[in-house]
Amino acid sequence: MRTILWGVLLLGATVLSTVGQEERKPFRMVDIPKEEHGYGDNLNSMVIRSKVELDVLLEQVSKQEHWNRKKEFVEALKKAQIDFDKEALVLLRHTEGSGSIQVTFETPVLQKGNLLCTLKRDVPEVGTADMAYYGFALAVNKSVKAVVWKIDETVTTLPLSE
Repeated sequence: MRTILWGVLLLGATVLSTVGQEERKPFRMVDIPKEEHGYGDNLNSMVIRSKVELDVLLEQVSKQEHWNRKKEFVEALKKAQIDFDKEALVLLRHTEGSGSIQVTFETPVLQKGNLLCTLKRDVPEVGTADMAYYGFALAVNKSVKAVVWKIDETVTTLPLSE
């Protein structure tokens, strides 16, 4: 009986410590479409710090053309339910000159108060001549100083505070 009780107590402590860790994560991914034509002409990498800023973006997007998955993009941002008191929405955009180049968004890493987001590119020997537009979205805890967006040797810093 003591063994069972001890096991239950250990399990409870493990669950509680896991819950605490989940709350301390510096970011969560927002499931927008990875590839979207609309990102090309209509979107830049940016930090959205308030509901008002998000509403402005959504209003702009509603009037834009050349999106093939606009509804999915908008729904994903709404579904994310960003808590702007604690989080900022970070949109990261990337353009490739060839759709044959494989891009992988690596798991972001917290380094010295900054969230490092790296895009890995795999360039084939022979490519296609079509453009490809990629986007990634994160809800980032406002305790993070900045999001650092790294693609090859290019580094862009997006501060979370104004």
